[in-house]
Amino acid sequence: MPKVEYDKEYEAAYDVTKLAAKPAPGKAGIEAFFTAKGSDVFAILPRWPGRRFLVKDVTGVKSVMLLGTTAPLPVQAAKDALRSSCRSCRKELMQQPAWVLKVSSGSTGR
Repeated sequence: MPKVEYDKEYEAAYDVTKLAAKPAPGKAGIEAFFTAKGSDVFAILPRWPGRRFLVKDVTGVKSVMLLGTTAPLPVQAAKDALRSSCRSCRKELMQQPAWVLKVSSGSTGR
């Protein structure tokens, strides 16, 4: 850990590819990075979670889009979460190095 000096900027080197890599068995890993613009929340997935996925701490969702597709994904509300799936996604989308979900008109609990 780098030394932190008073009234100086804190910097630490890290490799985002290591953060996003599949974790070793029994270890935790990053499943998504989040950002927002207006009322839209974007979940950046470094690994595809499978044909179904759950996003926690989200309410009031109007639609979920997988960027690169034209139709919204089916959404099912769960308690403080949403469930969605990508059963109809094209196979070439599954080959991407990362995926972005646009969650519209929702509010996050965090």
